[in-house]
Amino acid sequence: MMRRLNIFFIFLSGFCLLLNAKPVGLGNIGNSCFCNALTQNLVNLEPCTKLLFRYYEVWCCVPVVKDYLSLLRALTGMREKGTESFSGSELTMWYNTVQRQLFQTTNYNQQDASELWNKFWSRLDIVSFCQKFLVQKRSGIDAFLKTSYFADFSKKFAETFCTKVDRGSLGKEFMDLLYIWLQTQVSVQNEEFSYKSKTDEFCSSISVPVVGNTLESCLGEFFAVENVERILHSGTKVEGKDGISVELTSQFRTNNAKKQFFLTNSGDCLIIHLKRFTWDLKKIGTPVSIPISLDMTPYFLTKTKSDDYYRYHLIGVVAHSGTLNYGHYWAYINDLYADQDAWYRCDDSSVRTMDKSGVSDNAYMVFYLRESKVKEIRSTQGRDSLKKAKKTMEHIINEEERKRREAEERRLEEERTRLLIQKLAASLAEIAAS
Repeated sequence: MMRRLNIFFIFLSGFCLLLNAKPVGLGNIGNSCFCNALTQNLVNLEPCTKLLFRYYEVWCCVPVVKDYLSLLRALTGMREKGTESFSGSELTMWYNTVQRQLFQTTNYNQQDASELWNKFWSRLDIVSFCQKFLVQKRSGIDAFLKTSYFADFSKKFAETFCTKVDRGSLGKEFMDLLYIWLQTQVSVQNEEFSYKSKTDEFCSSISVPVVGNTLESCLGEFFAVENVERILHSGTKVEGKDGISVELTSQFRTNNAKKQFFLTNSGDCLIIHLKRFTWDLKKIGTPVSIPISLDMTPYFLTKTKSDDYYRYHLIGVVAHSGTLNYGHYWAYINDLYADQDAWYRCDDSSVRTMDKSGVSDNAYMVFYLRESKVKEIRSTQGRDSLKKAKKTMEHIINEEERKRREAEERRLEEERTRLLIQKLAASLAEIAAS
């Protein structure tokens, strides 16, 4: 009995060690620190990883995402084994894809990590766009190919992709995870009339100006009322003095229009970009304090949900030092499967523990996850859910490999049969000639 207990505790301690293994370092393969820093944060976005694993067959239709998935799969296995760093073919392929397909360059220069995220997100967003298009338009593949989302892809790709996404829940799950919904309100008020407009849009991150020394002050500036220029053309409907809607008879220009952003909805993942570079590419080096816990309630148009919905927990940071063209990127990562204070500094292939008080140093992008999701991930059910998603992906990969092998075996058998028939025909021809 005692021997069985010892074996059990050895297994349990080993299992916990795997769960708490630190992130795998990523080798710098030539100006790739910007890519490595963002990749470390993407790998740490557990809900995103789970979504990619569960719908592996769909995501593999998107070339850029397929290469990221290959790297993600390799890193997941290496972390479980305790590998220190990685510079294998999957990392090289992912970096080549980033430069050639997303930035459309072969110079392999340093790029902006925030711009990389927006470009990669747009490829991921093909899924939700495809699903909305199919549901709302039902115009067929030819119409779908005319959209900018599929400008670079073949008709065969679009047909395969649409078939796999159609009527599924992947698009909604993606939006619930990585969408940020903003409403822009513009108002004009004078003695003769008043005018108001509302525009709803979605984005992959919030880019805030660096104002003050806290993230809250930066967010406050972004969501504050600002005076802007606005031109109202003849025929624009406005509200007259008596409250009756009328149309302008001539163009109206003002420099005192009021513009303000509001959040109307946000996904489980909230990514905020600090605009540290000015229009002339100068760096704003003002230190900004990044809170571990962030309450987004003040920035919402209305509060219609429970308090948990608006509270986010910091899980990662992309840091930057130097200038835009000659700087260096690294990442701070909060291990979601370890103690909440377990933080790592991932600087290319070097990964070491750090104190959470240092996460504000040189912060450029910050990654938050809804606190309720963090609690869910750190629960037993959350860990089992990720394992189940990974098994689903592995099953799909194994099935594809089995089908590939069977197809290759059939091809070889057909080739052997063809050669045998040719040989028999040649022999019969010789017999007939003699």
